[in-house]
Amino acid sequence: MILKDRFRKDFFRGGFAIVIILLNFIACNKEPESVGKGLMKGEELDIGLDTTNFIHAYSSRLDSVYTGGKGFYPTGSIYDAVFGQVESSLYFNLRTPNSLPYFDSNEIQVDSVILSLNLLNFYGDIHTTQTFHVFQLAHPFDTNKNYFSTDVIPLNLDRGELGNRTFSAQSLSSEIAENNSVNLRIHLDPVKVGEYVLNMENDILQSGINFAKQFKGLAVIPEPVQEANKGFMSFVDFSDIAPKVTIYYNDTSYSFKMIPGTSNVFANYRHNYLVSEDEVFKQQILDGDTTSGSSSIYLEGMTGVRSLLSFPGIKNWVNNRKLFIHQAVLFLPVELNENRSFEPPSKLKLMMKTDSSIVSLPDEVHGTLSGGTYSAVNNRYEYTITMYIQELVNGSLDYPLQLMMSGESYIPNRVKFSGTSPDLGRNIRLKIVYSEL
Repeated sequence: MILKDRFRKDFFRGGFAIVIILLNFIACNKEPESVGKGLMKGEELDIGLDTTNFIHAYSSRLDSVYTGGKGFYPTGSIYDAVFGQVESSLYFNLRTPNSLPYFDSNEIQVDSVILSLNLLNFYGDIHTTQTFHVFQLAHPFDTNKNYFSTDVIPLNLDRGELGNRTFSAQSLSSEIAENNSVNLRIHLDPVKVGEYVLNMENDILQSGINFAKQFKGLAVIPEPVQEANKGFMSFVDFSDIAPKVTIYYNDTSYSFKMIPGTSNVFANYRHNYLVSEDEVFKQQILDGDTTSGSSSIYLEGMTGVRSLLSFPGIKNWVNNRKLFIHQAVLFLPVELNENRSFEPPSKLKLMMKTDSSIVSLPDEVHGTLSGGTYSAVNNRYEYTITMYIQELVNGSLDYPLQLMMSGESYIPNRVKFSGTSPDLGRNIRLKIVYSEL
């Protein structure tokens, strides 16, 4: 409301200045019709200045983030020619039900053991074949620890692999669960899991806490995909239908289920950027180059990559003038990808990066921030950041913008943007509609 009121107050005072600026700009620009185009939707005449040369941008690698406490977790392997390889492994604990029958190990014969993972969705090339390996953990979860994306719990390699399954997402269509998700069933070793569990003391089996300490938990480790632009992530449900292990013994109509403790689960992400075929990407992510953003910048989820944008030319452009910003729009064009299996994220997140943290833009604080949604028609994102640019112009702040993915700690999407150089044709640009006061 403040911005709108000020616009009404200053419109007639600034209107003459707008006309003069437009006329001067037309006199020295060969393509005046491109100025401000697309900014004022519904208006026949858009007035402004293309501030392309103001933007400096580059990408950098993220540190680890907390990956516990989610309703679903990406699990799998992707090999992207631009972003390299990434694998996501799943670690989770198991608990017994509240009430169990008494087991006499001398009378039990295990028929089979099944690990069931409810898969909500997939991201990537669903025709790719990949393999999940299942191991028992060597140590129990630390209940006082928050697990991050770089954490691991050692595997009990002495007991070897408990089971595996090779599959493609497309091949699972016949295993649809009751909520239209996919039930991935992995056969586990009947001796290493079934007899091992049923031979435990009953005071352990009757206590979920004691059982968790004894059994320690499971890890689902994907085998790395080795072919570029192949692979996919499966979203494993930990809310509606959580993973379970069922032991079938004697009477196959009865199943023994171990229910996971939802607080004892996390995902470990492993990124290998060395195999990227994109030299500009490697310059920024591996070498720390902050100048090659003129060619392209990048975003990657699963604790991958963020980008930083700043506007070093604003101060010289203002040149001690008093300017009122009617509208400022940031355009972020996406580079077309021939392999459409790796779709860009539907939503981005834009923040300000201070010396110690990331904070909301003034536009978001006042409810005027708009944009950040991917437009497949225009193949780009755009943000209206009028109040932020006004404060840059006023000199009341000088923080760069932090561009990231919404849900970056668990969403596997990735996107490559065109860079800031005007020579690219479709480049990152900021367009401003303004008037002098």
